[in-house]
Amino acid sequence: MTNEKSILIHRIFAILISALTVIAGACFIAGCLSIYNSGPSPYTPEAVSETFSKYCIPIYSCAVFVFLGIIIDIFLPDSRKNAPFPRQPQHIIERLTKKRDIVNSGAEIQKQINDLRKKRKSLQLLCLAISAICAAVFLGYSLNRNLFYRETINETIIKAMIVLIPCFAVAAVFMIFVSYKCIGLMEAEAKLLKQCPESDPDMVQAKSYTWIIRCILLILAVAILVYGIVSGGTADVLTKAKNICTECIGLG
Repeated sequence: MTNEKSILIHRIFAILISALTVIAGACFIAGCLSIYNSGPSPYTPEAVSETFSKYCIPIYSCAVFVFLGIIIDIFLPDSRKNAPFPRQPQHIIERLTKKRDIVNSGAEIQKQINDLRKKRKSLQLLCLAISAICAAVFLGYSLNRNLFYRETINETIIKAMIVLIPCFAVAAVFMIFVSYKCIGLMEAEAKLLKQCPESDPDMVQAKSYTWIIRCILLILAVAILVYGIVSGGTADVLTKAKNICTECIGLG
């Protein structure tokens, strides 16, 4: 397949999955509003199951498209030579690291590359810590039984959302900030890697066999998913998910 066709497939797939994600999100919100407006105590297992059964196709389709995206990215990588940096910065860094000999590039370049990688790792760990704190705050609230009352379940859920939304917003904003910061660090690292001498071709060829391991793991993952579907495991998971949502966390 030519590179132009590969780029076209990636572009069409990106448009489709973006549209499908928006549709699935809109259906999920519409379902929640429909249940909320159906009565004074609307969150019963029957009402939740009946309402969301109408929107299962777009939601399941979105999940299938995510899985297809992984397959497309593995077997049809977009290798545009003139793509603006960074389209996939992490992949660019990985490819440059394989092709360049950092050990023989000089002490100063090695130090700069290591410093950039330490900064990037520190930012990622800080982002993980912020996300964990926000999640802990919401879990601490949601697991406090004294804050939930069956008689006023609708108002209780709204109060929980008032706690959830700020926690989610703080984590999301910080993730976006860290992402842009890491992109700048990876751009600087890529420039330094391009100054390094090229690696031994035999060594690069030896490292390239890692894609075989990825394919084997992908095949195993697909086999396990198929076995779960054939054996009826998905029905058990859906039943347990409904019970958790409608009975264990205050929605029933």
